[in-house]
Amino acid sequence: RLMRADAPHYEEVDIPFDFCENSRGVGVADMCLALREGRAPRANCAQTFHVLDMMCAFHESAEAGREIRLRGGFRREAPLTPGNGIA
Repeated sequence: RLMRADAPHYEEVDIPFDFCENSRGVGVADMCLALREGRAPRANCAQTFHVLDMMCAFHESAEAGREIRLRGGFRREAPLTPGNGIA
């Protein structure tokens, strides 16, 4: 459910992604598959740094009252789908 800033009530919204049920462990399964395939897992240190960079920029922006540029970029990996190795 979602409540928009200008709405008086919550509204039901569809989840446009796979794995919207209890999918704990999917990240670990992708990490294991990535090790077998010789690639980086989707949840990796570059993604973690990008999230931290954004959180710090939000805080700095609120304190300074101005836009803060992110320090680095991030290349988003292809989304995880049931068909690419994870049941």
